[in-house]
Amino acid sequence: MSQTLHIFRKDIRHHWPEVLISLLLLAAFVWHESAEWSGNFPSFSLLQILFSFVNTLLPLSWCLMIVRLVHEESLVGDRQFWVTRPYEWPSLLVAKLLFLIVFIHLPVFVAQLLLLSRAGFPIAPNLTGLLGMQIGLGLLFLAPITLAVVTRSLAQALIVAIGAFLVFLAVGSLASLVPSETMSSALENSGIFQGSLFLAAPVAAILWQYARRRTWHSRTLLLAAGAAMVLADAVTPYRTLIERQYPLADSAHPAPVQLSVLPPPPPVKKAPSPQRPLGNTVLISIPVHVSAVAKQSVVLANGMLVSMDGPRNLKWDSGWNPSGMEFWPEESSSALQFSMKRHLYESIKSSPLHLHFSFALSEFKESSPRELSLPEGEFVVPGVGYCHIERGYFPALSCRSALHEPGLIASGVVTNASCSEQDKFPSAPSRNVAHQLLRSGHGGFVNPGVSPIKTFSIYLQTFDDTHESPEERVRMHFCPGTPVRFATPIRSGYTRLDLQTDQITLENYEVNSYGYGAITLRALP
Repeated sequence: MSQTLHIFRKDIRHHWPEVLISLLLLAAFVWHESAEWSGNFPSFSLLQILFSFVNTLLPLSWCLMIVRLVHEESLVGDRQFWVTRPYEWPSLLVAKLLFLIVFIHLPVFVAQLLLLSRAGFPIAPNLTGLLGMQIGLGLLFLAPITLAVVTRSLAQALIVAIGAFLVFLAVGSLASLVPSETMSSALENSGIFQGSLFLAAPVAAILWQYARRRTWHSRTLLLAAGAAMVLADAVTPYRTLIERQYPLADSAHPAPVQLSVLPPPPPVKKAPSPQRPLGNTVLISIPVHVSAVAKQSVVLANGMLVSMDGPRNLKWDSGWNPSGMEFWPEESSSALQFSMKRHLYESIKSSPLHLHFSFALSEFKESSPRELSLPEGEFVVPGVGYCHIERGYFPALSCRSALHEPGLIASGVVTNASCSEQDKFPSAPSRNVAHQLLRSGHGGFVNPGVSPIKTFSIYLQTFDDTHESPEERVRMHFCPGTPVRFATPIRSGYTRLDLQTDQITLENYEVNSYGYGAITLRALP
């Protein structure tokens, strides 16, 4: 223990400048965070621009301090002065961890308590969540610690970090070539092997370096773990896993939504353009009729697969891709959108084709509904946090919650009337009821990071079919006295729905880049 404290005191003498800088940045972060969500921060000011860099400088200062701290007793090579001293590696490792706890974790914990208190949230019920955030922060520090134990100097660590970042970008680009890999986030228990390896390999390398200082062995271990994760991602049968998690709807287990393809709209005369079309992809939008969505529920399309067949044995398959479409009870129509390579589109756009759509659906039902007449100033939304009306071009409710974004369904009747005009308008028909679905951040677990306060906005808007322009948005103006319904979304199950079209020609459904195509992009509320 005395050796650990000796190394700890020595590190304080050598690294107090880094400690002081990180503490000043943390203080600036706390002030900036509380000023932003309390509304006391001037918008678009020079001070705001300067303080916006704190979110980047604070983690960078920690990474720099960690790398320099580990390099104080470099583990690469065998000619360092410190190896001539009777240091025991457990004492050395514990001293470094103690330094991080005292000068990073403890100040961050105090800052989190202060932010919770200033935001109006109780401390005691959120202590477990704060502990989870501290564990998450420690796991994030595995990256700079691992980088430091396998490099000799700060310059070498910087070169390795840049190289690793470029490799990460390259691997990410190649991963998009794996069929249906982009849907991995919609799968339960997906990536457990990769995640376990991602944590185990750095921990093993750190312990191996401190215990044996086998640098090349540790580097080889890290490279092998990275290669194993890439290989596991490449061979994972995502399509099979998706179809297993989302069973096909049948008469015994009907789909929570019914879709049917609508006829194409009247052709719109396109403005002549001598220029070649921009981009190498074409967006296709198929109008559909929506029905059978249960009241007080929403159906979310987590993913969509499009396949087509046509003349000359044409076969095309998009693979599973994330979708994010939402189907609400009041909605009667929507648009199924997908993209394809332009050269393929040009070769088949006038040919009769059969399209087949598959949807990976999740149904969410409302739980604990409560209606609130919005008061002036700041108010409490049970189960959500604190909200206030934020006026402007995009009317919204600006809210904050503790530890993570809450799961929430917000609903309201939408008109284009401003707050001073709303009493002049009769009640809007039900088709102008708008919703917003907020899914709980990180599956209900605490978000990694420093601030325990999570801010989000609620926008309610829909489309009014009575207007000449079909894309004209009707926004809800949040005013004192406006009734808004809040509910907690509870997922009730997974389903897969198939939809087959008759023969169609794609050129009738192209969305061009100038905004006057056959189908106009429709944002969902």
